[in-house]
Amino acid sequence: HKVDWRKRVVFAAELEAGQMSRFDCRMKVLPARKPPVLKARKGTIRFKTNQLDIVINARTGRVDKFCVEGIHYCQKNAFGLYVMQDNEDSWGMDTKNYNKAAGRFKLLDPAAAGQFAGGQGRIGAVRVVEDGPVRSVIEALFGYEHSFVCQRYILPKAGTEVGIETRVFWQQKDQMLKLAIPLTSSDWKYLGQVPYGVEEFAGDGGEIAAQKWVAAVDRKQKVALTCINEGTYSFDFTPAAMRLTLLRSPAYSCGPVGERPWAPQDYFVPRMDQGEHVFRFYINAGRKNRRLEEVSFEAQARNEKPFALSFFPEGGGVKPKPAVLIDSPAVQVSAVKQSERGRQMVIRLHETTGKKRSTVLRLPLVRKSKKVNLGPYEIKTLKVNPAAGTIIQTNLLEK
Repeated sequence: HKVDWRKRVVFAAELEAGQMSRFDCRMKVLPARKPPVLKARKGTIRFKTNQLDIVINARTGRVDKFCVEGIHYCQKNAFGLYVMQDNEDSWGMDTKNYNKAAGRFKLLDPAAAGQFAGGQGRIGAVRVVEDGPVRSVIEALFGYEHSFVCQRYILPKAGTEVGIETRVFWQQKDQMLKLAIPLTSSDWKYLGQVPYGVEEFAGDGGEIAAQKWVAAVDRKQKVALTCINEGTYSFDFTPAAMRLTLLRSPAYSCGPVGERPWAPQDYFVPRMDQGEHVFRFYINAGRKNRRLEEVSFEAQARNEKPFALSFFPEGGGVKPKPAVLIDSPAVQVSAVKQSERGRQMVIRLHETTGKKRSTVLRLPLVRKSKKVNLGPYEIKTLKVNPAAGTIIQTNLLEK
């Protein structure tokens, strides 16, 4: 008999804009827990739906096949964790890239996996921990010297967005951790979100910064692999790989001085990024135009999550209307606020793909709508007067 006091429920739901949604869950006693249908066979775990075909190697814990709608995007050993050579320099003042690997995380043996997981016995380092009607979750446990990782692959039964949750227990010194995604060809263009725009980056292995998402666009097949993050803004790209920078561990307030060691060697010196860290990424792939039109909206939803409340509305009264609605996922509502002067509402829209387009802005509260035309990456500011029912264009200073 297995006792598991902390219960979680995973279900698919659509949230209505500007409203609170209530979901009721009821317990039902079953005679026994159903064993997972998904399991390792001949050293691999294969997850297959109408749109996804993913193979996880049970001997390495890495992804050997990442296929979306019949197109292969990754080489074998994808989503591996690599330890890169670094130094004590807090700011990386004399370094533009971190391309020399010191080693990589490898699967734990059954005894070490059981100890790391907090159990009292031996367990396999790669296991199916969830397998329901909404998703399957595969967990892999890794180690490198004094550091450990629990990495989970979150595989959806519907749709093509795959989640990667990497929980790191980091104890390395003067080293960097990267999550690597080797790609199937070398003819990729790399893009990333920057403030109110998208920038193309060189594939030369240099460390770069982007915001909520990065993408690899295949120039020949006109498809794209996108990666949304929740606050991990450093990356590097090579002709055939995307690498996500997770952690560094230099000393605090330490810089290069001459030939001698930069940090003191005769007493303990604290290092950055030590301890437990959790990273979440959302990987998706498909036709280039569709991916790049939708990824900014998806990234905003992942980074501005809805609140979950223990709340039981009884269903009476009048539902509030949403404040702002638009009909294009490629146009982002970047601000809704009160005007600097007066009691008007300011709405700021942003075109996210670099193409001319139009969208219909609807304001249910004042029963008004307006077609808005935007240029490539344009930021458009609109001022709404609820009393007069007017919508006018203004500049960023609201003049």
